[in-house]
Amino acid sequence: MALTTLMVFVVFGAVALGMLAVAVALVVGVVHVSRPSPRPLSGPPIWRVTVFADNAFGRIGGSLGSETGTLELREGHLGYCRDGETEAAWWVPCHQLTVRYDVVLPGMRTLTITGPQGSMRCAVSREHINRFMVNTLKTIREARQADELRQALLAHGAQP
Repeated sequence: MALTTLMVFVVFGAVALGMLAVAVALVVGVVHVSRPSPRPLSGPPIWRVTVFADNAFGRIGGSLGSETGTLELREGHLGYCRDGETEAAWWVPCHQLTVRYDVVLPGMRTLTITGPQGSMRCAVSREHINRFMVNTLKTIREARQADELRQALLAHGAQP
């Protein structure tokens, strides 16, 4: 009887240990895959941007009162041009900028870019940014694209 009980514990213990190893491997794999890695720019150095208003809606990622435009990275400078305008509102050398992530909601990553132009909290994308509806897959892509812009700014001298 004692030998049978011992064998049951050994067999189930091995199965439980194997399941634990698989679970740990999956968690490590998901964390590794979801963490964006630095990579070269995947297209022209232009991003669409929504600059969130400094109000309650803007703080939670709402577009009410926010403005849209484009960010362009050129020759170590970042420029911002509002939609509907032809001239950039400002150009700032990247070494004068700090850039950091803000997480508004799970999966939604925004950037705060601070420098002589002031501080701007924004969502960035290579695609048109949705204003009135949520698209989860697009939000995930935008998080990667925000990381791409952040990595590019850091490579041009911005501070984290």
